[in-house]
Amino acid sequence: MNVKLVSLISLMIIFMGISAAILGGVVSDGAGATIITDGAGRTFEYTEPTEHIVTMGYASTLTAAMTGGIDKIIAVDTYSTYDYTKDDRLEALDAMNMGSIYGASNNDFIVSQFVQWVQDGKMSLHDTIILTSYSNAYVLRDKLNSVGFDHVLLFFVPPQDGSVLKVTYDQVVEFVNDISIIITGGKSDIADNMRLVENNIKEGLNGVSDKALGLGLWYYSTSGFSVCNTGSITASLIETAGGVNVAYNDSTSSTTYGDTSTIIQLVESNPNVVIFLPESYTRNNSVSDFRNNILGGDTSVTIVPMDANWNNYDPDAADGLWAFACAMYPNVFSGPAPHVNDGASGSDVLMYAVAGIFIALIMLASGYFVMRGP
Repeated sequence: MNVKLVSLISLMIIFMGISAAILGGVVSDGAGATIITDGAGRTFEYTEPTEHIVTMGYASTLTAAMTGGIDKIIAVDTYSTYDYTKDDRLEALDAMNMGSIYGASNNDFIVSQFVQWVQDGKMSLHDTIILTSYSNAYVLRDKLNSVGFDHVLLFFVPPQDGSVLKVTYDQVVEFVNDISIIITGGKSDIADNMRLVENNIKEGLNGVSDKALGLGLWYYSTSGFSVCNTGSITASLIETAGGVNVAYNDSTSSTTYGDTSTIIQLVESNPNVVIFLPESYTRNNSVSDFRNNILGGDTSVTIVPMDANWNNYDPDAADGLWAFACAMYPNVFSGPAPHVNDGASGSDVLMYAVAGIFIALIMLASGYFVMRGP
């Protein structure tokens, strides 16, 4: 057989493999172990994707589903179920509802159920369990570790030293990336898309000297309004979108502070500020209610109602980031958020083009040598 042809066919196989990696939605990290560090600072080794996953927390469940792992989710908390969330992306979820991990009363049931599944062959001690949000996660983790579960990861859980949990957009992106690696063995373009939104905003604001002003609010029906100081995803979205958080107060470590009078004072002191109104308020009230009842009917203030998922540990935070940028810089940003697979994504287009050119050239060269003979 023609030696040149053999060599070219070998090259074609190699480049086709490279092209497959480029064109795929998940980019492989290659052979060997991947180390994931959870929010509590513990490290976990993954040599292959997890076979099953437990997600305690709506954001982790949604992230696992969006990164291709909905069929791997075997158990969730009450607040992750489709019946509770009404999130269409979780409609196909077929997982057992383990209740809440807000308190410790449910811990023994959860542990015993998982142990029974291991005995029945429905679960492995090496399967991944993700716990989020509540201090009880530390107690539940230790109970699960004590019976042999060795991949119990904690994310976005209040620190044990009593300090305030502070979360940034960057941490949310890393969380999405970690979940993708755990489930698929590689990085998903969802995390890349979250970075793309951030980078597009940075590029768009190149040369913009006057920073826009933003004010994020928090609301509980029992205690009313407070303003977002620092450490919340909302505060981070304002800053990551290129704005100035007018509620930032370095004299307190609290993530929120103040009341309605604080809001009025900040609005009066900062003309042109954009207010980001939480979904916890708008689910039962309108923007007009807020404008009339809190701002005295002032129509000059821009008010943006937030989606609940924007202030959460999931890929939707990227949509929130883009909405924040569009609201604060309407002359610079508009329209839907950019996506990795959009035509405007230059780096991805280049990779696709290079892969296609390599394949085409090699196939043409192979055909030439077959026709030419030895």
